Amino acid sequence: MSDAGSLLPRLYRADREGGWTQGMRGVSHALLAAAQVPHGPLLEAGCGGGAFAQELAERYPGAPVTATDIRPAALQMAQMRQGFLKLAQSDVHALPFADGSFALVAVLDVVDQRAVRVDAGLGELYRVLQPGGWLLVRVSAYPWLE
Repeated sequence: MSDAGSLLPRLYRADREGGWTQGMRGVSHALLAAAQVPHGPLLEAGCGGGAFAQELAERYPGAPVTATDIRPAALQMAQMRQGFLKLAQSDVHALPFADGSFALVAVLDVVDQRAVRVDAGLGELYRVLQPGGWLLVRVSAYPWLE
């Protein structure tokens, strides 16, 4: 496992309790509170350890929540959480879902990652968004977080 790969489980665990990550998720939830998200399935693409996906499931009871990540370690950590049932390994360039599948697509600190082709990634996220749905995109606070 690479040095970065060996740090991921610790990062995903810290995501649950870290003040910075809790605060940033709070900002994302505040933005969603002002939105009229239509009823339907929800997606978090690039879910990391699954903290935000779990919170989506709690915030929108009854709405199916799907979480995806390119890294198996992320999905293993997300699987330990409660509140959502569907996990899929994929990246933002090739989501394994039909056009217009989701009422909300959230992608937090992903589209600015070095390996992401922004135009292609955003196009794919938009493709799986249902008409009238919401796309919530957040980018990393600092360039070194890419």
